[in-house]
Amino acid sequence: MKLEYADKINSLLQCFHFNKEFLEWNHDYSLQLLRHGVSHLYHFAMLQGENDECTLEELRNIIISVTDGEIPKPYDLLSLGAEQLKRAMTFVQPQAVTVEVTPEILEHLKLGARASWRLEPPRFN
Repeated sequence: MKLEYADKINSLLQCFHFNKEFLEWNHDYSLQLLRHGVSHLYHFAMLQGENDECTLEELRNIIISVTDGEIPKPYDLLSLGAEQLKRAMTFVQPQAVTVEVTPEILEHLKLGARASWRLEPPRFN
């Protein structure tokens, strides 16, 4: 498992235990949030073009074990090796986007902004 993903798994586990202990959320709900978090991390790795098959396989196995109700143990980040400490996760830079705004669109946006200031909060009787 790459260090950056192991660190994220540890953070998700910390949230899981915090939610149960201090927020007193029920076990099933906290487990569901943990499963979603690990699943999102796996999909994020795939979208970033992660090519370390061992890391991807380990993330898939964690998803399966959490789905089966098992709580994984936190990773010992120091034992993952000094070589991995040199690596860093890089995020793909977003593409620059230009938008052409016509005078009509600009006027429509201005009217919408003015109208939202006039709205009153709902009154509950």
